[in-house]
Amino acid sequence: MKRVFAALLIVCIGVSLTGCGNKRESAEMVVKDAIEAIKACDAAKVRKYWGNENIGAESGDEMDEEALKAILGGIIYEIMGSEENDGAAVVDVKITNTDMGKVMTDVVAEVFPTLLAEAFKPESEQMSDEDSDKLFSDTLIELLARPDNPQITNTVKVALTLKDDVWVIDSGNDAAADAMLGGISSFADAINEAFEGSPGSDNSGSVVEQTPEEKLFEIRNWLVSDIWNDGFCDMSWYYSTGKSSIGQSMDAEFSLEQLEKAIEKKSEYDVYISDLPEKYSEIASVWSKLSEQVDVLYTEVQSRGTEVTGDELDTGLYNQYFNAFDDAYRQLD
Repeated sequence: MKRVFAALLIVCIGVSLTGCGNKRESAEMVVKDAIEAIKACDAAKVRKYWGNENIGAESGDEMDEEALKAILGGIIYEIMGSEENDGAAVVDVKITNTDMGKVMTDVVAEVFPTLLAEAFKPESEQMSDEDSDKLFSDTLIELLARPDNPQITNTVKVALTLKDDVWVIDSGNDAAADAMLGGISSFADAINEAFEGSPGSDNSGSVVEQTPEEKLFEIRNWLVSDIWNDGFCDMSWYYSTGKSSIGQSMDAEFSLEQLEKAIEKKSEYDVYISDLPEKYSEIASVWSKLSEQVDVLYTEVQSRGTEVTGDELDTGLYNQYFNAFDDAYRQLD
């Protein structure tokens, strides 16, 4: 099972600096072609743009490959703009894909009872590694095919450097890789803990306090999923178009009810972050601005209600502060 999971993560692990091609392309075109290579699972082009020489290499069978293609083929993206100067460029991309955190949670929930039952059988009667891999892969493929899978949208910045008159995607674009994979790399720690021991408990089953990193991971996921994707992002698109952020029908009243429930956690998170030690001062500083923007936007959606006005929410400051918060979180030891 771990081999299957590793195959799904391979695209977002080890992104490194490489050259692009002989023909000069704009930074936006390089990023567009790079994402198209990922969508198509074109190993040669992935190596060209992202520098990943191992895409799919650990996928030991056709099932793994099918799952990878199902995940990556679901990418929807839009180039929002770019800035080029002094040999450096940044391209802003809005990326939508299946919310793999939620899908993987469902996969684990489905396969865990079977695997648990297997663990209590005599070793000679237990499911082989190949069979458990197949169970995991088949379940994942089945759930990926659901027409109503939740979507996750992130706006990310892809950094490039001009080398030998060619735009080259920099290393360290982890947020872009994570967005293309529907948040699966953010989910990696959680899924590993599902095998090695749940957060909040030790091997004896005793309850232990979350580390700051674990709590901040929880807060980050709350911001991405509950506050942004299911909240402000969808409501902004609804006010403008009458549809969700991915162009589907949307029950705005229900979304507001869910956002209200999500906001209830904010006061707890405010207190928690304000009490963090000096090591987390940068996160605390950014959080004060980000938290304020959550309040500003929530007040606005409460005021607007469910009326389609043709005007989007102004989420620029929220995105600016969230990106800074996310960067600070990822830089923690």
